[in-house]
Amino acid sequence: EELIDGELFIVAGASPPHSKRQAQLSTVVELASTEVYEGATELLTRTGAETDFATDACILRKGIDPATGERYLEELVFEVVAEQSMASITHRARSLSRRGVRRIIAVFVKTDEVREWSKERDGWIVLDPEGVIEDPTLATPIPFVPSSIAPPPARPWSEPSTPSAIPRSWRSRPKAADKASPRC
Repeated sequence: EELIDGELFIVAGASPPHSKRQAQLSTVVELASTEVYEGATELLTRTGAETDFATDACILRKGIDPATGERYLEELVFEVVAEQSMASITHRARSLSRRGVRRIIAVFVKTDEVREWSKERDGWIVLDPEGVIEDPTLATPIPFVPSSIAPPPARPWSEPSTPSAIPRSWRSRPKAADKASPRC
């Protein structure tokens, strides 16, 4: 269920193109976020007194915001657009922007476009299909290509780098010998 301007909507499951793109996006968001941020999917956000809805994927600071005593607000959100109308996704972007979400990215499935909401222009800007998304919430830029948001480039486990610059999920995995042996 989502509450948009006081009207309750029952949200149906996603179509295969939407759900596949959302799964790709969720993986990328989790892998690309820095150590102080975390990815989330379908996280409900109250954008007004009568508006409460979830974005497909987002990145927010870990922990509790001391100013509110609640979770931090999303900083970077992603919406996969397959069946929604342009009016609907634009209304959501305006609401998120007014609420304080810093960046809103939409992946348009049918046109293979990635767009970013511009509060200043009050509209969507089509991003360069050969570009990348760079943001302070990201440990590495996210490249995007037609038909998908591409995963961040693979990092070898032995690559020297500062631990804080590499998401936990990219760090060395324990070897089989390092794991505790099962008890009999």
